[in-house]
Amino acid sequence: MQVGYAAHFGGALAGLLIGIHVLRNLKPQKWETIIWRVSICIWVVLAVVTIAWNIFYTSYFPPQHVCNFSSD
Repeated sequence: MQVGYAAHFGGALAGLLIGIHVLRNLKPQKWETIIWRVSICIWVVLAVVTIAWNIFYTSYFPPQHVCNFSSD
């Protein structure tokens, strides 16, 4: 079984970026607000790039073979 290191890294990064928004901050400071906005922008850019990668870079994925088990 192979481990998808890129998927694990991407999940950790997405968790960190989303965690910044989910956690509650009672007294946000100016630099925290800037980090909040930057993290959401980074997350949106990475999400768009990932979706575009899956749509347009089809040669990255190997061709799928369909098994035919009919008794012809």
